[in-house]
Amino acid sequence: MREKANRPPRYPVHIALSYRPVGESEWREGNTNNFSRTGVLFWTHELIKPDTQVEMTFQLPPLLKGEPAARVVCAGRVKRVTGSSALANQLSYVVAITKYKIVRGQSPPKRKARSSRKEAGAEMN
Repeated sequence: MREKANRPPRYPVHIALSYRPVGESEWREGNTNNFSRTGVLFWTHELIKPDTQVEMTFQLPPLLKGEPAARVVCAGRVKRVTGSSALANQLSYVVAITKYKIVRGQSPPKRKARSSRKEAGAEMN
């Protein structure tokens, strides 16, 4: 079993996140709880099975005044599903990030946006 001391540090970051299982066109909404260099923990009302490949995107705030915000587009695999949040009856998901891209000056996708898998994959390349 992997020791907690060997895990990358986690940073509490609470922001909106859009995600979808690979191959689906509808974006779904969630909220992040924390990030590490290898993954993200987020909450959502939707059920996602372990080992599901997902695409995710979220907007990072600008670090410096006058600098544009950055959008992160990433892909990963659901590693773990944990119990529901007592406040909102949501499930939490640990997703191991397998690839990512930082994009400046572009808006995040609209919820339930329709775009092709090919278009989504092009964002990642």
